[in-house]
Amino acid sequence: MINCVMSPLYAGGTVVMMNKFDVEQTWDHLLNDRNPAINVFSAVPTIYIKLIEHIKNSSIKDVKKLCSNHIRLFLSGSSALPESVFQKWFELTGFEIVEQFGSSETGRVLSNKLEGKKLA
Repeated sequence: MINCVMSPLYAGGTVVMMNKFDVEQTWDHLLNDRNPAINVFSAVPTIYIKLIEHIKNSSIKDVKKLCSNHIRLFLSGSSALPESVFQKWFELTGFEIVEQFGSSETGRVLSNKLEGKKLA
């Protein structure tokens, strides 16, 4: 809540939330440069797994190019991100997922570096 909703709003950003996770709608938001364009995406590992599975079976091509048009950062939290998901996401989008650690009560208190050796 603190990092995904309050921080962007405080900084003048826009938060896009869905009533229920829908893999097609999520990819539509990520790949299309609409207003508001998604530039930071935060999700739990299970969501990343579902997104990877869906895009492998779709006709959508050139995900790297479409993502790089406006997305700056992909974040993950709540549980450990499997290395296989990390690698598949990088191959698919060209982005490394940044893992973050914390709790709903405190917000994110630790984060892996965007580049270089990961802490956990």
